Amino acid sequence: MFGLVDIMLMMYALFFATVGYAFHPYYHHRWRQHHSYRHREVNLLHQQDYNQRRLVQLYGAPTDPSIIEHNRQYLSDTLGFSEEKLDKIAASRTFNYNILTREIGILDDRVSWLKKRLGLNDNEIKKIIQSQPTILNIPSETEKGLGPKIEYLQDRLLLDDTSLSKLYITAPTMLKYSVDNIEHKLDWIQERLMLDQKGLSKMITKFPSILQLSIDDNIELTLDWLQERFQLDDVALSKLIQRLPSILGMSITDNIKPKLNWLQQRLKLDDTVSSKLIQQSHSILSSSTDILEDKLNWLQQRLQLDDTALSKLIRRMPTVLGSSIPNNLKPTLDWLQERLALDDTALSKLIQKSPNVLGMSIHDNIEPKLNWIQQHLYLTDDELSKMIQQYPALFHYSILNNLEPTLNFYIDALGKDDALAFVTRNPSAFSRSLEKRLKPRLKQALDVGMVVDSKLVSLIMMYTDVKWNRKVEIEMGKR
Repeated sequence: MFGLVDIMLMMYALFFATVGYAFHPYYHHRWRQHHSYRHREVNLLHQQDYNQRRLVQLYGAPTDPSIIEHNRQYLSDTLGFSEEKLDKIAASRTFNYNILTREIGILDDRVSWLKKRLGLNDNEIKKIIQSQPTILNIPSETEKGLGPKIEYLQDRLLLDDTSLSKLYITAPTMLKYSVDNIEHKLDWIQERLMLDQKGLSKMITKFPSILQLSIDDNIELTLDWLQERFQLDDVALSKLIQRLPSILGMSITDNIKPKLNWLQQRLKLDDTVSSKLIQQSHSILSSSTDILEDKLNWLQQRLQLDDTALSKLIRRMPTVLGSSIPNNLKPTLDWLQERLALDDTALSKLIQKSPNVLGMSIHDNIEPKLNWIQQHLYLTDDELSKMIQQYPALFHYSILNNLEPTLNFYIDALGKDDALAFVTRNPSAFSRSLEKRLKPRLKQALDVGMVVDSKLVSLIMMYTDVKWNRKVEIEMGKR
């Protein structure tokens, strides 16, 4: 039998054995590792619980699969969504992209409302929704919904329903922007470019994507660079942007700057000339370098131009770089060459004298004008060709406002036969102003008793004001 002392010694030994086990380095490490794993398990369970509660908070209770299937079918059948795009939407965890979880009927209601409000056809609504499906998360008539945004933009830009519809078809992302966002950009653009309401409306209508650009990171930097690069004052800068607002969407580093450097080198232009060129023909900036190079090479070969002559032609008619070779340049040159029986050299000389003819319509301008001149001056084909080669500026005169009334003046002054002979020999006679030169001088000549003949009419046409007044004084002195 153990005595009381023995029992106490055994209990004392057992206590120290237990404590020693607990604080032994190996067993202590195992104990801490166990509690660390347990702590992580508890944290993970807490995180999973939080995530689940957050998903419910954002999306509501887990969506009935039948709702998702219904919405998938609706988007596929009605709006032409592909299975791949629907899978992408389904896999998204972004709240603003989760349109598949909307209650049955909501997507249909919102599509129908937007289609009716903007007067869209089936293809147009498909284009908008496929481009920006998240707009189906935006209610229609609430304070922050689509309705107020559309109303604001229509009123601010003075748009009719058709123009409004075109605007959103072109830039559907605007449906996602808040009224405050749009208003801030419109106010800034209007003030920076000194635009009235109509000017602002016209610019945004031409390039609605401007509202997708950042003021600080894009618009302001581009405007400042253009103004400095082209040495433009505020008025000239505004005119340039109004003509080509899409330039604000171009990269300075990757597009505008290298294109300008290339053009200056290709045509041997200094900064001043290149600036004038861009202001006269903004389409240069919207064309790729390859397209511009093709046009320059084609013109140079077709018109037998050296580099200097090519540069001079483009400086005089920069808009030619915006013309299509197969649709404009080639048909015009071929038609002129055949109609006026010109060889390549004569055609080149004609175009170098009057490059603006390349921008004229054959059927609406050139052909009826040549026919009128030939018929009213009784010219053969050869005589017409010689007259046009001598004075190609005739292409620029209006039949009703210039050619016809000026010819009638000469006929009244000289008689028909002498008048026709006179203008045929001197086609530049059509360039003189009826009201400021020809009629007043003829009246002075008649008042002082001058004999009106071809010689006098030639003096009326050619003399400077000083020489003509001196002649009138001399004739008055003879009376």
